[in-house]
Amino acid sequence: MNVFLSYTRLKDQFSKVSQFRERLENEMQLREPGSQVFQDTNNLGDGQHFPEELEVAIRAADVFLALVSPAYLKSEWCRREFHLFTSNVTDSSQLHRIVPVLWVKTPEMQSSSPDNMAWTLSTINHSDWRDLRYESWDQPQNQRVIGKLAENIVNLGRSPMGHTASTSSPVVETTSKHELTGIELVLIPGNRFWMGSAPGKGEENEEPRHAVTLSKFELGKYPVTREQYKRFLKENRKVKPPPFWNDRRFNQDRHPVVGVTWEAAQAYVKWAGLRLPTEAEWEYACRASSEANYCSGDTERELKHVGWYAGNSGGRLQEVGRLPPNAYGLCDLHGNVWEWCSDWYKAKYDPRDAIDPQGPECGDDRVLRGGTWYDPAPLARSAYRLFHHPASVISSVGFRVARGSGTRK
Repeated sequence: MNVFLSYTRLKDQFSKVSQFRERLENEMQLREPGSQVFQDTNNLGDGQHFPEELEVAIRAADVFLALVSPAYLKSEWCRREFHLFTSNVTDSSQLHRIVPVLWVKTPEMQSSSPDNMAWTLSTINHSDWRDLRYESWDQPQNQRVIGKLAENIVNLGRSPMGHTASTSSPVVETTSKHELTGIELVLIPGNRFWMGSAPGKGEENEEPRHAVTLSKFELGKYPVTREQYKRFLKENRKVKPPPFWNDRRFNQDRHPVVGVTWEAAQAYVKWAGLRLPTEAEWEYACRASSEANYCSGDTERELKHVGWYAGNSGGRLQEVGRLPPNAYGLCDLHGNVWEWCSDWYKAKYDPRDAIDPQGPECGDDRVLRGGTWYDPAPLARSAYRLFHHPASVISSVGFRVARGSGTRK
C-alpha cells in the first residue's frame, strides 16, 4: 500500500508533518503490513533528482493524501503533484483516492469553480477525519482519528485502482495463453474511434483523421520475443534465424526479436495460426481510448512512463514488460521496436468511415508502427506511421501477433 503525502513546507508545521507521517504509517502497517507513506524529505536523499523521483512516487501511489491549507492551495508545486496524480486516475469515480485533510482552516475550500483544485478537493466524499488540524492532531483525543484515517486509506488502497498509463476508463484485462508459442493474448473490446491526426497535429500521412469501427480481437501483450521466436525456429529447421540473432545487443530471451522482415513475420504467424494486426487495430490498441499523442498523455514527460525512446532507453533495446501496461493491458506499443502491420502503405487514409478496415488492396511497402529505443519522442506517437519494403531487414523492427476479427494477408 503506497500513500503519497502532499504538503507545503512551512517551518512552523514541518516537524508536525513528519511526526504525522510516521504515526499514520505505523497505524497503516498494523492493518496492512508493508504499507508506506511517502514524504519527500523522508524518502529522498542527497544526489537524487527530486522532480523526477517525486513523479515516480506519485504515479506509484494508491492514495494521494493532501494536507490542505491556504498555502497548499496557492503552491504551484502542490498543484503539480495534485494534477500528476489525477492524470494517473483512470476513472473519475476513483477521485475518492484523493484524501484531503484540513491541516489549517481553509475558507478557499468553498470555491465554486470546477477548474479550481480547492473545488475538486471539496467535492470528494470524506469521513469525519476530514478536519485534522496540525496544531492538535497529536492530542490524545485525536489519536483515534489517525487510526480511522489509516483504516479508510487501507480500504481505499485495497479496491481496484486501474493504475494504467491511460487517462480513460480502464478495461478489465482478459488474457489467454497461446499454447504453441507461449504468447499472452489480450482481448481488445470492439468500438468506434478516431484514427489519425487532425491537420497540423501530426504528419501529413496521418490525415485525414477519420472514424473507424472495429470488432473485438486479441492482441499480443508484448511484441514477439526472441524466446518465442526460438520455438518457431526449432520446429522449422529450414528457416534461418533473422540477422542480428546472435548480436549481443539483441540476444536476451525477453528482448523483442528484431531483424525480422514482414515476410518472415508472416511465416511465423501462419505457423502459429495467428496473424499480424491491421494498422487500425494497432492504433486503436495503442491509444486505449486516449486521443492524446500517447496513451499516457500529450507530452514527452508522460511518454517516458510507458515507452522506450531516445530520452529514457540508455541507447539500447529493452526487454519487454519493464514499463506499465496501457488501459487495455498491453505493453511496449510506444517505442522500443517498430512493429509490422498487415496493411499495404498508402500516403493518405480513406476519409470515409470504415468497419474493420484492412488497408489498400496492393502497394509497394508495408506499414510499421511504434517507434524505437533510439528515436525521438514524436515518432512514438500513437498516430505516427512508417513504411518499408516487406523484405527490409532492420535491427529495430519486430512484430506483434493478433487473433480474431480482421484478415490474414
